[in-house]
Amino acid sequence: MEKLKSIGFKKHLMTAISFFLPIVVAPGFLLAIGNMLDGTTIESFTDGFSFADTMTTMGGYGLGLLPMIVSCAIAYSMADKPGIAPGLIVGMTASGIGAGFLGEMVGGYLSGLVVIGLTAGIKVPKWMDGLMPTLVLPFLSSFIGGLIMYYVIGTPINWLTEMLTGYLSDLDTSSLFLYGAVIGVLSSIDYGGAINKVVFAFVFALFSEGIYEPITVLILASMVTP
Repeated sequence: MEKLKSIGFKKHLMTAISFFLPIVVAPGFLLAIGNMLDGTTIESFTDGFSFADTMTTMGGYGLGLLPMIVSCAIAYSMADKPGIAPGLIVGMTASGIGAGFLGEMVGGYLSGLVVIGLTAGIKVPKWMDGLMPTLVLPFLSSFIGGLIMYYVIGTPINWLTEMLTGYLSDLDTSSLFLYGAVIGVLSSIDYGGAINKVVFAFVFALFSEGIYEPITVLILASMVTP
């Protein structure tokens, strides 16, 4: 119970954002180079490809992994190594059911909480201590977390993601300007700090759903202004 009281949701989100920021940069540059050279995604390796195509394809692969990295990083921050496998698996499950970035973020917290609960609740003989972090906890937490994502929270998260995406997609120009100003101001308060990272998480969630304008505002405010 003491662990549950000191979970620190904000701390784990900050850790996840710190983990995936370098991963945003690397594939982002690869994708930008490929696009500038008129590259396209490689559909079939045996059909041949250009240098530009390799850049575009690698960049796309990297950006496609980001939501799962977030889920894994949150679970790892909460539960250490036993959280890595369930974080990835539950994050992939959320991605597979279309729950988007929000679902994968929730999946990370879910995985971490399940591992913490199992660690506190399962007592094994001393000779099995070595199997707990490598077999018992990863397997059981992946199994439980995946079922919860499929049967309990997946549908509500899908509904929330679709509602938010639809709302933002239908905004008129004046509303977009207002939201852009809010994102710009919040991201400029503490460059690289807690507020900036929370805003980054929000706009990247929108980016993963195909809404690209907010992250453009964030990049402008975070990089051009300083």
